[in-house]
Amino acid sequence: MSKLKKASNSLKVSYLKSILNYDPDTGLFSWIGSRGNMASGSIAGCHNPNGYISIMIDSIAYGAHRLAWLYVYGEMPSMGLDHKNHIRNDNRIINLRLATDTQNLMNQTVRHNTITGAKGVSLLTGKYVARIKFNGKNLYLGRFFTKAEAIAVYNYHSKKLYGEYAELSHE
Repeated sequence: MSKLKKASNSLKVSYLKSILNYDPDTGLFSWIGSRGNMASGSIAGCHNPNGYISIMIDSIAYGAHRLAWLYVYGEMPSMGLDHKNHIRNDNRIINLRLATDTQNLMNQTVRHNTITGAKGVSLLTGKYVARIKFNGKNLYLGRFFTKAEAIAVYNYHSKKLYGEYAELSHE
């Protein structure tokens, strides 16, 4: 059984464009010419366990979002990529943006197991506590009588600290 190689930044855009077409409006890649058991024109890639699309090129697995960036901008992204709408298999170029790990984490939606249903807000002894993480540190934002107050404070600080990457909390 052959081992998969780790994706590198050495893939050339000219080679990529010689084997794959990319539609920036749909975010889909399709093969140019037959490749193994893939017919010419067939959609390239498959979902990986994390919900992203992976495309095998010469025994190396690449994230389709990273290939989209290479295809459009001519180079692999210099940092992580964020899917603005949180849909990991939506690789339309307008849905992708460069992001640090911290920015990418801030753009996550609320966890399903939260008691309050609001990002950055927890319930402690009958009061709502707002917290936010910034530069690796948990910042305490205050204790509030209502969830709405805690959400408003969290959202204010989220916008202030993370700008366009802030994923606001909702009631």
